[in-house]
Amino acid sequence: MIGHIFRLNKHWGNCLTTCLLLLAFSGSTLADQEEENKKEYSVKAAFIYNFSKFIDWPELASQKSNEFNICIIGSNPFEKETLSKLSTKKTKAKNVKFLNISPYEKLPPCYIVFINTPENTVRQGIIRASKKHNVLTVSDQENFTSNGGAIELFTSNRKVRFKINLAATKRAGLEVSSKLLNLAIKVENREAQQ
Repeated sequence: MIGHIFRLNKHWGNCLTTCLLLLAFSGSTLADQEEENKKEYSVKAAFIYNFSKFIDWPELASQKSNEFNICIIGSNPFEKETLSKLSTKKTKAKNVKFLNISPYEKLPPCYIVFINTPENTVRQGIIRASKKHNVLTVSDQENFTSNGGAIELFTSNRKVRFKINLAATKRAGLEVSSKLLNLAIKVENREAQQ
């Protein structure tokens, strides 16, 4: 009887040790994944800011506001510290300002809109509105450029890359530098799929 209890305790002890090891490794994997996501979105924020240097907006110089608004619609995946650093910069002789906007709020004047909402009707509404207001639409959602968005960010081999839909930038009245087009992994020139 004592031998049987000892074997059961030894079995449960081995099970407990294995579970604790798995838990420890999965915890570090989750922490590593979280850190990787933070780095990825820091790079994506820098990309979004840098896009402003390679795109011309009509009548930008004549705008009275001294702010270059970059709006984030939906949940904000960017670190506050990253956005604070980028908000100290200027582009097109204007102060960069990041604004987090609910998908249901009235949009303030934005030059770039990063769309991070799973709702297709909201995305499509923003894309349609961008045509009238000279707004560059950016997202990291799959098939964004195929569905009428201007720039789609994605990762490949752990590096952030981007695609450009020239038809979308032209519809929004924006002029894209050939330098930016050369850096894009893919340049499309098509209307949104219906």
